Amino acid sequence: MRQPNALKTDEYVPWSKGKGQQVWAMICAVVEGSLDKVENLMQGDRTLLVCEYEYFTPMHFAVR
Repeated sequence: MRQPNALKTDEYVPWSKGKGQQVWAMICAVVEGSLDKVENLMQGDRTLLVCEYEYFTPMHFAVR
């Protein structure tokens, strides 16, 4: 997977409901199946539970 330019920022990205780098880290963690990484990310920011990229949630990426 390639990190989209829109998620290469540390600023809040309103349509993704999180900070770009953190949203990308969450997506990568679920794709890898790394529950430890997911839990660590959630401890820092609970809103990552509802983050998305182009209407796809982390759960979508995990199942895919």
